[in-house]
Amino acid sequence: MKKLFLLLLICCSFAHASGEKILIGGGKRAPSILKKMIELTGDKPIVLVPLASEIPDEIVGAIKNEFSLLGFLNVEGYKCKAENVDDESCLAQLKNAGLIFFTGGDQNRLLKAFQNSKAFSLIQELHSSGVHLAGTSAGTAIMSEVMLTGSPLAPYTEFDGIRPKMVETTKGFGFVKKIIIDQHFLKRGRENRLMSAVLDRPHLIGVGIDEATSIVIHSDESFDVLGESAVMVIDARKSQININNDHYQTKNLKVDLLSSGEGFSFNNQLN
Repeated sequence: MKKLFLLLLICCSFAHASGEKILIGGGKRAPSILKKMIELTGDKPIVLVPLASEIPDEIVGAIKNEFSLLGFLNVEGYKCKAENVDDESCLAQLKNAGLIFFTGGDQNRLLKAFQNSKAFSLIQELHSSGVHLAGTSAGTAIMSEVMLTGSPLAPYTEFDGIRPKMVETTKGFGFVKKIIIDQHFLKRGRENRLMSAVLDRPHLIGVGIDEATSIVIHSDESFDVLGESAVMVIDARKSQININNDHYQTKNLKVDLLSSGEGFSFNNQLN
C-alpha cells in the first residue's frame, strides 16, 4: 500500500508539473532568449498575445520576423481582441499552444482584457499542465501576484527616493507569487521604485530585469538569467528596516547583480 501511494504521488507530480516562465525585461529580444522559447515549445506553436499594445499587428509582425530569422515559423498572432477572449475559437487557439507569449505595452490593459475570463482560467490550467509562458515588458510585469502598475501612489508624483507606500501596485496574473518584478530596469534607472516596493513587502524578492535580458522561472520560482545585460535581485528578508522622515533606512539588505548563466534560488544560494 505504501509503495502504491508513493507511485501515485510521483505520477501526479509529473502529471501536474507546471511549465516554465521566460520573462524579458523589454527592449531588444536577444536571440538566446528566443532560442530558449523555441526549445521549450517543441513542435507546437508559440502564440503571441499583443493585447497590452495599441499597435498589436505591428508587434506581432516584428516578433514573428525575429523568430523567422532563427528558422522558426510556427508562430501565431492571437486572433482575438479584449472583448472576445472567451469565444470558442480563441480558447481553441490557446489550447493548441506550446508557449503563450504576452507582449509589451500597458500591463493594466492586459489585466483588464483577461480579468474574470474563461480564457484566463484556461491559461492557468494549461500552464499547470505544462504549457510554457513568456512575457516582455508589460507582459513580464503582469506575471507576478503583486504587480507594479508603473505609477507612483498618491500623494507622490514621481519615484524620488526610497520611501514607504510610494509605489502603486495591484493584483497581477499571479503566476509568480514570491517575486515582485520590474522591467527595463537598469536602462531606465528603476532601482528606487523596486527597492521601495520590496521594503513595503520584505517577504517578497525584488527582481529587476534589464532590457535584452530574461529570467527563466522554474516551478519553485528559482530562476536562471539569460540574455545580454543583467538582473538585480533585492532580498530584504533578513534586513532591519526603519523609516526616518518618510525615507526607508535598512541594514543587511542583500543586493545581487546577476548576468547570463547565473541564477537565484530561495535557499539564499546563488547558482
